[in-house]
Amino acid sequence: MTRNEINNWLSDWIADAVGISADDIEEDRTLGSYRLSSAQVATLAEDIEEFFEEPLESGIVVKRAKVGRIIRELCILMDTDEEAFDSEEPLRDIDLLQDIGLSNVA
Repeated sequence: MTRNEINNWLSDWIADAVGISADDIEEDRTLGSYRLSSAQVATLAEDIEEFFEEPLESGIVVKRAKVGRIIRELCILMDTDEEAFDSEEPLRDIDLLQDIGLSNVA
């Protein structure tokens, strides 16, 4: 599966859940910014595990996680080619913590 296919799947899921166009889903926005409820986010995590047939680490799909970070984690999980990433920098745990607002580290 390519990064684009993962992006399209996630964008379609979010768009369907909140009633907007998938074209309006932006990678730098959080799930919460699309007004997804906690129940919807939990359902999204379940749907991701079912669709991709892989378990997720806890904390990947939370309201404060950015769409792009979730896509990146799914690319790693699905062993998608490194060229698919926007950044060459390795993923660090602190990056995820910052994305979900659990760290004051810059």
